[in-house]
Amino acid sequence: SIRVPQAADLPVLRTIAAASYHDSRFYADPHFARDRVDELYATWIERSCDGYADQVFVVDANGAAVGFITCAVTDGVGSIGLVGVAADQRGGGIGARLITCALAWFARQGAEKVTVVTQGRNIGAQRFYQRAGFLTTQMQAWYHCWRTPEAKT
Repeated sequence: SIRVPQAADLPVLRTIAAASYHDSRFYADPHFARDRVDELYATWIERSCDGYADQVFVVDANGAAVGFITCAVTDGVGSIGLVGVAADQRGGGIGARLITCALAWFARQGAEKVTVVTQGRNIGAQRFYQRAGFLTTQMQAWYHCWRTPEAKT
């Protein structure tokens, strides 16, 4: 079933989030410690459940959270922040169910457009969103520049 998160779900949701985004630019940059990036995503889902997102949905399998999606609406435009599915549950349609649920929620909120951002290197996520009806409308390049003490301006 799909439901809203409960406080008891947070440890599992944090674990799923910490293990779900290894194709992000933060993991690709060796200047970011992996454990800090894990914590970034774990904190993101926790704060989303605490009101940072307008709505969070959780897939419940036998009383345990196995996936989530975060949703927000700003000026009539919906946005998906995070989608995460437990590693042992991937490939079984949970992500598609979450997207379907989120799109229905956005429609009830009056959003006529829904956006989501993913990494260019994350081909799996791009295909996932395309199968759900999303079209690529914009591509951006993000650069990280780390200045060393020896570097001159």
